[in-house]
Amino acid sequence: MDTLNTLPLVIEPQFKPSRFTLTARVRSDGSAIILNTLSGAIIQVPDVQVAEVRALLEATVPRTLATIPEHLHYLAEQGFLVPASRNEDRILRHVALTKTTRHDNLHLIVLPTEQCNFRCPYCYESFEKGLMSEHIQARLEDLLRARVPRLRHLALDWFGGEPLLGLPVVRRIGRLAKDLVEAAGCRFTSHVTTNGYLLTPTVAAELVQLGVTSFQITLDGPPETHNTRRILASATQGTFDRIVENLRGLLAIREIFAVTIRVNYDRDSLSAIPDFISWLAANFGEDLRVRVDFQPIWVEPGETAVSACMGKERQLTQIAFFETARKLGLRVAQALDAFTPGGYVCYAAKANSLVVRSDGRLNKCTVALDSDYNNVGELLDGGGVRLDLDRVTLWTGSGLQEAQTCQSCQMAPSCQGNACPLERIENKRRPCPPAKNHGARWLPLLSE
Repeated sequence: MDTLNTLPLVIEPQFKPSRFTLTARVRSDGSAIILNTLSGAIIQVPDVQVAEVRALLEATVPRTLATIPEHLHYLAEQGFLVPASRNEDRILRHVALTKTTRHDNLHLIVLPTEQCNFRCPYCYESFEKGLMSEHIQARLEDLLRARVPRLRHLALDWFGGEPLLGLPVVRRIGRLAKDLVEAAGCRFTSHVTTNGYLLTPTVAAELVQLGVTSFQITLDGPPETHNTRRILASATQGTFDRIVENLRGLLAIREIFAVTIRVNYDRDSLSAIPDFISWLAANFGEDLRVRVDFQPIWVEPGETAVSACMGKERQLTQIAFFETARKLGLRVAQALDAFTPGGYVCYAAKANSLVVRSDGRLNKCTVALDSDYNNVGELLDGGGVRLDLDRVTLWTGSGLQEAQTCQSCQMAPSCQGNACPLERIENKRRPCPPAKNHGARWLPLLSE
């Protein structure tokens, strides 16, 4: 008997580079960062391994694990090298579905009022609607009572207008949400986007007690710049000093939360930002809860109130400001998890995210508030919602099904062709995030 024919044939699997790996140098010592947008893994590679790692990640012929140095086996364990038979595109489609359509996650962006105490010249809102009525608050409460017991995570964000003008609504809905998630054992995160003028220490402490875990406050440069842009509706005095005072009061609360200081800029304010970044570093750089964010002002086509940075200039100026901030020791708002599956997908493109207007209408986007295609439904009595699926799917359509460019992109797991569905809808093209176009400069910003 030929015993060789009775033995199982064992073939060692071969590995190929994942097509979703990004690499960049990060330090002067020669180390590099590698990040895989499909597995979500990120590793800083010491300089002595960089050449070996690059050779493996650029290989065109599959390798068995036995031919890969043992100290580099982590590349296979973390998804930088994958079995040669693996269909990464099929896995990508599965990841896209599970990350953006989960029924056990709910993200609500609530506008307790659409009024604002500021009149910033670049603002796109019309301030036509006021405080959320008792009836609409009751409908929102019904929705939370119906959904929270079945959730793993509730994200409740407050937006406006200026949400702190609607503080009674924030209190009422926030208290109920906190009680419900505690009873359900559900994860709870809450965020407030505020101009900071009404964020007194007393209000800040109350919001923290309501479960608010992050704040965004805007300072548009030094006082002489900020005070010409962040303008009170009822008076001409500047707002910079009071916002900074409130920001210091917020940070005096010894609780764990995150604070993002957002700086909006245009061409006219570009020259003032570098020195302002130095001021931010000197005043807030030591607080680990603080992040900075720099955003070119968004305007409608034809808008003349500001001199907006457009096209390539938008991304390059933003990257330059982030680089300056990192060099001065500031932490930046661009998080590593943005590069993980679904991390760069805009909230408006996610099926489990809704904007709740103060009149009970449901939107997908907080920018195109006056656009008909953004009106996707309404709250109903008893915890139900009415949704126009034609309009909902206009926002949630993925580039992974509709655009060849997105399907072949290394950033596809992260942004899925939906970094900004509004731009896709209005301009008929899918904008790429800065990390796609300028990855070599972007990735180093994220290494702490």
